[in-house]
This record gives sequence, C-alpha cells and structure tokens, in this order.
Amino acid sequence: MTARPFSTWERSIAIRYLLAKRSQGGVALISIISFVAIALAVAALVITMSIMNGFRAELSAKILGFNGHAFVVGGAMTPSGRDAMVRR
Repeated sequence: MTARPFSTWERSIAIRYLLAKRSQGGVALISIISFVAIALAVAALVITMSIMNGFRAELSAKILGFNGHAFVVGGAMTPSGRDAMVRR
C-alpha cells in the first residue's frame, strides 16, 4: 500500500470546490487556467532540470575521459636528458 500525499479531509475539500457550480463558490475559469499554467511551468522546470543534469553528467564524463584523473610530472629536463630518454 502506498502513502497518499493528501488526507481524506484535504481531498474532500478540494473536490467540493473543484466540482461546485459557479453560484456555489466553484472554481472560476481564470482559476482553472492558472492551475494549468502552474502545472505546465512546474513540468517544464522538472524537464529542464533533468536535461541539464544529464548534460552536466555527460560533459563531466567527456572531460574526465579526455584528461586523466592523475598526471605524472617529472622535474625539469635538460636537453641531454631529453635526448637520452628519446634513445630509450
């Protein structure tokens, strides 16, 4: 059994006002338009955040794939030391 986000009392109040006739204090057209607009804005925000999070993960993987996690750096090399290394 899953937990519901709203109690029975909260759902009954919401249903009473959403399904009421206009003369009984029902929801006006502007309220319905506002509700739909907010729902679409939240959906757009969630979708955008999901895409950006995936883009960030992909970009991070590409950068770490291009460069290693660690670099081994030696001391300053002289021209004679460089020539000796090339011969090896």
